[in-house]
Amino acid sequence: MTPSSLVLPPEQPDATIYSSLIYQSHFHVVSNHISNRLQVRRPLSASETMKMNTTLEDWRNSLPDFFKIDLPPTSSSDWYLFARSKLSWRCWNLQILLMRPCILRWATQKARNSVSTEETTEEAECRRICVECAHQTILSVQNYVLTNPLSRLSAWYAL
Repeated sequence: MTPSSLVLPPEQPDATIYSSLIYQSHFHVVSNHISNRLQVRRPLSASETMKMNTTLEDWRNSLPDFFKIDLPPTSSSDWYLFARSKLSWRCWNLQILLMRPCILRWATQKARNSVSTEETTEEAECRRICVECAHQTILSVQNYVLTNPLSRLSAWYAL
């Protein structure tokens, strides 16, 4: 495209060097309200947390197949493999931050030996999701580091 282009080029079925920027921008649009809400002093309820998590899961499910981390990669290009991994890492990390208040409440109660028998299923689900996101992040980063050449940027993200 040039400034004088009048017609958009046709969509490409596979990832291009711009795909990462496009879907990272989508992620920011979808998650901005979550980031803003996490900065407010009032803690999130488990119900609020689960609604926000649904937003993130819906975004992840809307990704094209070439960016879905649970499907085989469609290219072996370094830029593509990093972009694909980075999108998942960012989503999982935001989910971990989102679930953190539930984990901290539970851990505080457990440390005081006062774990409530009235814990809601939403609170338990928040903890499960947090642990699963941490687990998936660790596995994904380990796989990426072991199978891809590391640039300064990709090594920074992996750390």
